Amino acid sequence: MSSPITFIGVLGYRAARTAPLKRTVAHKVLVVVEPASTVTVAIPETARSVASLVYDPRKFNSRRVRDGDRAVTFVACEQPNGEEPWQRGTQFNGAFVVFGRRCVPIDVSVAGQPSVRRLISFGAGTCRGARA
Repeated sequence: MSSPITFIGVLGYRAARTAPLKRTVAHKVLVVVEPASTVTVAIPETARSVASLVYDPRKFNSRRVRDGDRAVTFVACEQPNGEEPWQRGTQFNGAFVVFGRRCVPIDVSVAGQPSVRRLISFGAGTCRGARA
């Protein structure tokens, strides 16, 4: 079964030049959620000192991990926003605030299903062989 959430732009952050070694950066990641879906994305406890989520517009200027959120629940609109494929899902603007180059684990929970752990690379290559 495919996931109702898509992280737009994350593959572009794999290259080392996208993240400094010892500094915190807010990496813009557009989230798109399929109609009538509710999805929660959480940073596991083991990564909370080095990564957070910023999808609350009041926090868009945050550049410190501790200012972001540990988890965000995305609730999509019931119906698509138009007929074209790019209008199908509900879009959520925001960012991952990450310290250094690393693979960041996230737990993705879709209502009514068990959560799935994924890795997103911020300057750390493909994350193959990395621990989730």
